[in-house]
Amino acid sequence: MRIYFYVVSEIMIKVNCPHCLGTKVVKNGRKKDGTQNFLCKSCGKQFQSHYKYARANPTIKNMIIRMLSRNSGVQDYR
Repeated sequence: MRIYFYVVSEIMIKVNCPHCLGTKVVKNGRKKDGTQNFLCKSCGKQFQSHYKYARANPTIKNMIIRMLSRNSGVQDYR
């Protein structure tokens, strides 16, 4: 008879929605590359805690939109 012991450790990380900064966030499966997908119950949008590609990050998208609306390029933000 063999007895197996499994140590399960949970790390609780507080995740806020990058779109509305809401705190009502639940897990919503995984992406094809294995990263955790989250769903905001406040605004209904899906997001990831970290993005593989920088262009998918909502903060980078907002910066690009601001740059386009001001008719400025990358050199203006260095």
